[in-house]
Amino acid sequence: MNVVSSISGTLSFAAFSWEHPVALPVHNVNNLKDIQLKLRGLPSSLGPTMGTGPEDIRIYLGDSHLTQAFVDSIQASLAIDVGSNNSLQEEYAIQYAKGLDTWLATAEKLGRAFPGDLSKEREKVNELKTVKEVDVLFARLGDRSFGWSGHLHLFRHLHTSVQVPPTSMRDVIARHNNSNGTSLELAHFATRPLTVSSGPCRLFDDDWNPRQHLPSGAIHFAFEVIFENPNDRLISELREDVNQLRTDHDALKKTLLDRLTQIDKRLIKIRKEISPFGNIQREQGKISEVLKGLAEDIDRNQIHVVNQEAELKVLKRKIDELKDLVERLG
Repeated sequence: MNVVSSISGTLSFAAFSWEHPVALPVHNVNNLKDIQLKLRGLPSSLGPTMGTGPEDIRIYLGDSHLTQAFVDSIQASLAIDVGSNNSLQEEYAIQYAKGLDTWLATAEKLGRAFPGDLSKEREKVNELKTVKEVDVLFARLGDRSFGWSGHLHLFRHLHTSVQVPPTSMRDVIARHNNSNGTSLELAHFATRPLTVSSGPCRLFDDDWNPRQHLPSGAIHFAFEVIFENPNDRLISELREDVNQLRTDHDALKKTLLDRLTQIDKRLIKIRKEISPFGNIQREQGKISEVLKGLAEDIDRNQIHVVNQEAELKVLKRKIDELKDLVERLG
């Protein structure tokens, strides 16, 4: 889960209030993932410019002018295609049309207090509602040619009527670098001031001329500074270790099961061999028969030997008798 630091506020522009610095809570650039910005125009609430809308708002990081890249990123969001029916792009057009109707209804209720021309306001609303690809209407951050004081411009309706997603400053920086050959980084938000100006900025633009551009109107900004949670990496590593242990456990379990299966097969074979009808028992029976035959042969031979010994004794006795007879005759 990401760690998010938020900052929001309203900036008003008037004479001698041409630009405003915005400090962002970027405290750990190593874990910085993105900075997302919601920016929309508001009517001024200051003095003689009260009620007027903003025009040509510009954004700078240090002295790097990011406005065009920011506008391009919002245009890309407004022009996004979803599948083949462009349903999200059509939804933005519907939302914009509802926002225009809401503004027109407000102007009509003001009646004579409305500082503009109601008939021209209705005409402009009807014209804008015919546009289905609203990204083509978004060429700058505020344009007073859209109805009275620019209140019909798309910039006045972003993130309220028109629910476009917040703008990724990582994407803005990438677009800026691609267009200008620079090497700006998201981490520079930690060390360089972010400046929002009404028209050319007197701090960075040589063509700034207070007589040509009267600052007025206001903007509302909402930044979300998104950091990667350092614990997420640790948790991810622990999950990988657990998964590896599970894999090793499964492999070991399979090896043990294979070995137990082999042992079972060998035991079954041994049981068969030593069973009454097994090979071992059959061979043992044959050996017993042979041993029995040998025992009988031994017994028979022993009887034969005994008989021969008896015959030899008889023969010896007869020989002894013959010897005695011969001696007596001699």
